[in-house]
Amino acid sequence: MVISGDDNLVLPQIACGMKGVISVAANYFAKEFSDMVQYAMQNNYDAARALHYKMLPAFDLMFAENNPAGISVTEIEYNTALEDPQKIILAYFANESDPQFGPDN
Repeated sequence: MVISGDDNLVLPQIACGMKGVISVAANYFAKEFSDMVQYAMQNNYDAARALHYKMLPAFDLMFAENNPAGISVTEIEYNTALEDPQKIILAYFANESDPQFGPDN
């Protein structure tokens, strides 16, 4: 049994025999992440790989901070955040604590 919390490693782990995943990224990329897992489980690695690389930059944003700030930053960076003051506040603190999210990046 393989248990991992690294969403960026799900595709290669499935290729090595992993049978399922518990994911944070799937909360944001529900369809894409689910499709990627399904394609990989069906040995359609070309389709799975395309989705994996589409989501990969967002994984770095999601996990640079602890939840839920990482998801909030991702939503703001990808312009999908609702006008939710809590998410904006969480993203603000993430920006302040990590130079990766600063105004120059």
